Amino acid sequence: MPSYLSPGVYIEEVPAATRPIAGVGTAVAGFLGFAEKGPYHEPVLVTNWTQFTSTFGDMVEQYALGKSVYGFFNNGGGRAYVIRVPASAGNGETPKALLGVKADRNVPAFEVQAIDAGAGEVSVEVTAVAPEEGSSEASYRIDIKVGGDVSETFTGTLS
Repeated sequence: MPSYLSPGVYIEEVPAATRPIAGVGTAVAGFLGFAEKGPYHEPVLVTNWTQFTSTFGDMVEQYALGKSVYGFFNNGGGRAYVIRVPASAGNGETPKALLGVKADRNVPAFEVQAIDAGAGEVSVEVTAVAPEEGSSEASYRIDIKVGGDVSETFTGTLS
C-alpha cells in the first residue's frame, strides 16, 4: 500500500517474488497386510485407530497388520495408507490346508495354504525320489499344480 507523505516522495512496499517455504507433514506411513474386513488391493487413508477399526476391523491374533497400525498411532503417527490383501478363501474363513502331513500324531510336519483366495483349483503332490547310485540321502519333490498343470516345483533332501 503506497503512502503519499509529500509531493514527489513515495514509499511503496512490493511483495518479494519468492515466497517462504511452508512446512508440510511428511510422516505418512504405508501398511500392507491381512485384516478381517475392508476393501482389497486399494490404499485407504487412515488417520486414527478408530477409523482403522471401522474400515478393517479390530486386531486379529494371527495377523500383524492391526497390531502394527495400532502401534503406529499409539506412538504419535498421524496419517497412514493401509492396503488389505486377501487372506481368506473368499467367504471370510481362514483357508483350509490343502495338504497337512503329520510326522507325529500331534505335530504337523508342514501345511500348505493358497495365498490368493481366487487361485482356483490348486493341488500339491509330494513324491519320494530314490537316492542316486552310491548315495544314501533320500530326497523328495513337491509339485504345485494349478488347474492340473504344474506351476511350481521344489526339491530337497531328507537329512
